[in-house]
Amino acid sequence: MKFRLSKSELEKLYVTDNLSTEEIAQKIGVSRITVRNHLLQLGVPIKQKNGRFGEDFYVNDRFFRVWSSDMAYVLGYIASDGCVSRTKYSFSVKSIDYDQLIHVQSVLQTNYGISACKNSNCYILVVYSKKMVMDLIELGITPRKSLTIRMPNIPSQYFWDFLRGMVDGDGHVRPVKDSTRQISFQITGCRLLLSELLSELQKRTGCPEYVINAQGRAGCISISGKYAYECLKKMYNNDRYGLSRKKFMAMRLVLNYERSIVCQKCGKDVPFAYVTRKYCNKCSDEINKQKWIDYGKRWHNK
Repeated sequence: MKFRLSKSELEKLYVTDNLSTEEIAQKIGVSRITVRNHLLQLGVPIKQKNGRFGEDFYVNDRFFRVWSSDMAYVLGYIASDGCVSRTKYSFSVKSIDYDQLIHVQSVLQTNYGISACKNSNCYILVVYSKKMVMDLIELGITPRKSLTIRMPNIPSQYFWDFLRGMVDGDGHVRPVKDSTRQISFQITGCRLLLSELLSELQKRTGCPEYVINAQGRAGCISISGKYAYECLKKMYNNDRYGLSRKKFMAMRLVLNYERSIVCQKCGKDVPFAYVTRKYCNKCSDEINKQKWIDYGKRWHNK
């Protein structure tokens, strides 16, 4: 089949319109290799894997070999909402929050570009590195991870960073009404991973064995009450990176749960109280006791 594009037309599609060789191939009905060969023959510069011309890509390919709070966070993010490809030796993360991918790009020390996803409001960062992919697989983040991923062997001090990465990736921090102390958050992921994660949370917080609800191949667990309070505080109440909208909501829930009132009888501060509460435990017991005495007197006087 004759190649139908002139050099100027091909250069416009590839350079000006920023289409990939695959997109151009689909547009004119030829193979991607054919498009690439014509680009080379016509002397059009070929893009690097980072999408840029004439600039080598770079990345800290030892990033997943040394544990740190940033490494644990990114690992949790990939575990929940990332993708690993062994055939292309690449991994990727998506987000509707551009700033989140900027943070990941920064800690990976890479110039791989962030691009907008087609037909969605998400952005994606794709990194090509055989060493990093093999390190991820060794840590348990496998290709087609939705069925096979296991809980990595995380050093104790970085567990909450890993969990924060999972929640920021594909979790949900629930808003509450200002008049209640209702508090909860949700973690979504592979059921096998969630089962092992739940066992770790039971050891650390004493939480009950929550039910893992099925969501297709994946599952989700909702942590609530004082256990959600403990987890959110340990995840987000620090100066480490957290997705801004989820961190804001988490700290709002924590402060709401810690809300105190002043006893209207003795003036004592009552921590962790519903806003509708009026008395401390001691005064409340005395008032209730007096109510029963008054009720008994009225009953006998009938």
